[in-house]
Amino acid sequence: MSSREIVRFVRAISIPMSAGIAFHASIARSETVHEDSVQAPQRASETSNLNSAAPHNPDEIVVTATRRGEADVAAQDEFGEEAIASRGADNVRDLIKRLSPFIGESGDDPLILINGKPAGFDQSILYYPSEALERLAVLRPEAAAYYGEPAGKPVINLVLKKNFSMLNADAGFSFATAGGRYGGTLAAGRSAINGETRWNVQAQVGADSALFRSERNVPQKEWVREIQAPADEAKPVDPNRFETLEAARRTASLSMGLTRPLGDFSASVGLNVNRTSDKGLRGLPEPSLGLSGERALRNDNEATSLGATITLNGKIANWRTNLSLNYSRNWAESLLESGIDVERLAQAVGSRNPNIGSYGPWDESLVLGRRSKTEGEILSVRLSAQKSILKLPAGPMIWSINSSLIQSGSKGRQGDLRGEEDRSSIAGARFRQSTVQTGISIPITRRGKTSLEWFGDLSASLSASFETLTNSRARKRFGGSIFWTPWSVLELRGSIDFAGSAPSSDQISGPVVTSLVRVFDYERGEIAEPIWITGGNPDLRLGRRRSLTLASKIKPFDDEFLALNFTYRQIVAKGGIAPFPDLTPAVELAFSDRITRDAEGRLIRVDARAVNLESEMDGELSSSLALRWDQGAVAGEDPLQAAFSIGHRWKLRSRLEVGSGIPPIDQIRDSGQSRHSLTLDASLGKRGIGINLSGSWSSKSQLRSRTDSAPVYRFQPAWTLALSAFFEPDKIMTLPSHSILKGVKISADVQNLSDGYRRVTLQDGSVPAGYSRYEIDPVGRVAKLTLRKQF
Repeated sequence: MSSREIVRFVRAISIPMSAGIAFHASIARSETVHEDSVQAPQRASETSNLNSAAPHNPDEIVVTATRRGEADVAAQDEFGEEAIASRGADNVRDLIKRLSPFIGESGDDPLILINGKPAGFDQSILYYPSEALERLAVLRPEAAAYYGEPAGKPVINLVLKKNFSMLNADAGFSFATAGGRYGGTLAAGRSAINGETRWNVQAQVGADSALFRSERNVPQKEWVREIQAPADEAKPVDPNRFETLEAARRTASLSMGLTRPLGDFSASVGLNVNRTSDKGLRGLPEPSLGLSGERALRNDNEATSLGATITLNGKIANWRTNLSLNYSRNWAESLLESGIDVERLAQAVGSRNPNIGSYGPWDESLVLGRRSKTEGEILSVRLSAQKSILKLPAGPMIWSINSSLIQSGSKGRQGDLRGEEDRSSIAGARFRQSTVQTGISIPITRRGKTSLEWFGDLSASLSASFETLTNSRARKRFGGSIFWTPWSVLELRGSIDFAGSAPSSDQISGPVVTSLVRVFDYERGEIAEPIWITGGNPDLRLGRRRSLTLASKIKPFDDEFLALNFTYRQIVAKGGIAPFPDLTPAVELAFSDRITRDAEGRLIRVDARAVNLESEMDGELSSSLALRWDQGAVAGEDPLQAAFSIGHRWKLRSRLEVGSGIPPIDQIRDSGQSRHSLTLDASLGKRGIGINLSGSWSSKSQLRSRTDSAPVYRFQPAWTLALSAFFEPDKIMTLPSHSILKGVKISADVQNLSDGYRRVTLQDGSVPAGYSRYEIDPVGRVAKLTLRKQF
């Protein structure tokens, strides 16, 4: 039943009371009206028609109810409990990811509301089980401007159940079907909701084994390792056993959140802790002085982060306010071994050290390498407020103000494996960023409320901001957007934004870090391990940026059963700041002063710090088709849900200009970027059982070298598919009350279902060095089985 049919039904059952008083109860979500809110044009029109349909009666009372958790801005699409259950997501974060084709095409993370209130920095909601949701609403496009966000940013409202409780334990096991890589996870969580009070605790640990080169069919090293035995015998060694294609990984996380009323406000506190550890091997060192040992070079990284958030939502003198604070602290350590100290080795050989030339690992004192340690902290404060400042015929004019402050600091140091610090590498940086942004949402015409009803629904928004940064000049930003719905089946949106661009504190004064990175050298057609320099670049300059977006949405059936979206985006930047691009021949030519080669042309050093671009221009056209079908609209209390979406992105241009006298970089023609890409998502399910298929595809592309005689690398198109399914026995069959299957959910996922990869060839069809099957995608197809038990 459509919203229009619900209105007619409600109108038909209006019950006159014996005292001459009639109650008109509007129970559909489309009839919600707030005096100080922005409403969907169709809903506002239908409400007006409902109120004006009957002759005026002075004794008549019209009651308009607001659904619990409704946002100030009306929803354009909504997913109820049945639709959420049919997706089989374990938590809210996974649910948002699976519904992304229906949330927005911008690629930005959506702004999240909880029961109609901004979540702020509180991310604990993402770890709640999806069963805790009563519905998920996708708000109309003008919602972003209402909450002081850039136009077009998707906004979703998560409405939680009034009462909910769950204790769950999860166990998962994953493996690469080609072998060599295995992993597992263990998780436990407790969630409880009692009205406006809720709390949640989730903990998880995981591990993945290392994947060695010897586990895959990859080309052998150019040299074969031999180790001298005491009896002057040779022992052949496979160097692939000492190099990892994927490092061993360990993870652990803990998330906690609590929300409860605090007077007229709602207060939330959150805490999260994360730790990751990667341990990889870089292979055996090159033979030195004719000797070697079974000692692989290590590359280890560890990172720990701790974060806390506080969020307050409430009303102050007719202002709807949100205050969010976030504090995070992080620590990181890395170890990178680069080779053998030849001088020490020569001394050891000269002194006839018995440990040299025998089986076993190298002595630790002979290994060259660097250790680095960094730590940092970030404090963020954000205050946002919205208020109705003027009542117009089409609705209220909303004024929003956002103010934020970010203060961060970091310090780091490096040293060798013997504990001697490199004094030149000890560095620290402090950074402060403050922003004030204001915006206004203006309803211009509205069906059923203005004399220009024939014109449809038209609204506009304007925004401006002022930002100051440490060690940089202030920058300004201003923009505007317009939303027009000439008919209920068509929505149009346009926005333009002008902004100054300035480097961050890390980009200017961050500590300089040197490491060895494995990259493909297109100039020589080989794998290289140059010294890779990252960190601050004090020579960066300010720039400016302009972005334009034109979008349309067509709903042929006047609802969300079928939706067609078309979006054009253009970005033009002058003097912009950008990360160092992927090292291609065109990039090397443009940034030749950043690249160092030895006398034989081998790549030995790359300065990969942030760069200034003379200009940058990107343009793309995207389109999508989204289809939803609900059997509940026909019959059944446990309806079958089906959804299908397909999206296409067409890169019209992607051009970089570094400076005068340097040829521009066409990233589509010369640097391997695909002009066309597709995404696919299809799901079928209901409460207790379901299946989902997703995939992506990129068109063929090519990468040209700097000279006509050099090879051209051709990237072939390929599909990457993922399949997932879930099964909950007690939801689809009757089980005894004591059955062990009560509350059990079994999930199966297969990543890279077809075990495909993007093949790279030369013009003659041969595969270049470094681009064999498992050098491009070492892991391949991965299957995962997860068991969840609710208590």
